[in-house]
Amino acid sequence: MNSSPSRLTSAVDCAAYAQGRRLSDATDFAANYQQAKHADGFVWLGLRNPSRSEMNQVANVLGLSTLVMEQATAYKQRPKLLRLDSVTCVVLKTAKYVREGDLTETSEVVETGHIVLLIGADFVVTVRRGEPGPLRDVRTELEHHPDRLAHGPWAVFAAVAGAMVSTYGDIVDEFEDVVDDVEGQVFSQSRSNVQQIYQLKRELVEFRRAVSPLTQPLQKVASGEVSGVPEAVAYLASDLVEQHHRVTQQVVSFDDLLTSILQVCWTQTGIQQNDDMRKISAWAAIAAVQTTIAGIYGMNFEHMPELGLFWGYPAVLLVMVTSAVVLYRQFRRSGWL
Repeated sequence: MNSSPSRLTSAVDCAAYAQGRRLSDATDFAANYQQAKHADGFVWLGLRNPSRSEMNQVANVLGLSTLVMEQATAYKQRPKLLRLDSVTCVVLKTAKYVREGDLTETSEVVETGHIVLLIGADFVVTVRRGEPGPLRDVRTELEHHPDRLAHGPWAVFAAVAGAMVSTYGDIVDEFEDVVDDVEGQVFSQSRSNVQQIYQLKRELVEFRRAVSPLTQPLQKVASGEVSGVPEAVAYLASDLVEQHHRVTQQVVSFDDLLTSILQVCWTQTGIQQNDDMRKISAWAAIAAVQTTIAGIYGMNFEHMPELGLFWGYPAVLLVMVTSAVVLYRQFRRSGWL
C-alpha cells in the first residue's frame, strides 16, 4: 500500500481507481479525487477514527451536506442505509470474537464497532470506528480483481459488506464451539456454571442486536431499490442476504438452546435441593429420637422405675442405637439417604 494522505492523519489508505485499476497516488485526498474525476473513475478514502476537523476537510472536497456529516461522525450506530441528497450513507456493524485467553476485566466476548460508507457517483469514503473491521485485506482483495472493482464505488460496498458477513459467520462458529462445551457440561457429571451460561446468553443477545438490522440495507441493495447500484453488485447483495439470514438464524437457535440449557440447570438445581432436603430431614428424624430420649432422662425425675434397675442404662442405650439403625435402614431403602 502507498502512504496515507499527508493532510489526513486518520487516513489508512487513499487511491484513485479507473476501469478497475489503481492509478498512481497523489500526495493528498483532494489530488486523488481530481485524478479520479479526470479518469472517469472514483476515489476510495479509508479513515479510521477521524476527527471532526478531518471530516470537515473531506466534506469540503466532496461537497457533502451537514446531514451526511452528522451520519458520518455519529457514534454507536446500528446498521442502516440512507439516501441523503446524491450520497448514499450505509452503516455496517463490525465485530470481533475475543478468545478466553485474550479476555481482560473490561473486554467483552464480542467487541463491536461500526463502519460508515459514504457512496457517491465518483467517490466512496469508509469511516471505521473501533478496533474490529480492518479493511486493508478488503482493499487488497478488490485490487486483485479489477473486474469487480470496475463496478465503481458500489463494488467497495459489496466487498466490505461481504467481509462483515463472513466475520459474523466466523464468530457464530466460535459461539457454536462454546455452546457445545456448555451443553456437554450440563449433561455430564460435572457441575455446570450458570453464571457462564448467563454471560454467554447476554453476549449472544448483544451480537444479534448488532448484526440483525443489516438485513434491511442488504435487501434494499439487492432489490434495486437504491438507484445507481450495478446489476452485478445487486446480485452479490442477494447472496449476502442469504448468508446473513443463515447467520442470524444460527444466533437465534443458539439463544434458544441456551434458554433450554438454563431450564435444565434450574431443574437439576431443584432436584439437587430436593435430595438435600430429604437427606437433611432423614438425619433430623434419626437425631430427633435420640434427642427425645436424652431430653427425658435429662429432666432428673426422682420416680423413674428403670433408674433402679441394673440393666436400665444399657437398655436405654440399646433402644437409642436400635431406633437409629432401624430409621437409617428405612430411609436408605426409600432413597432418602
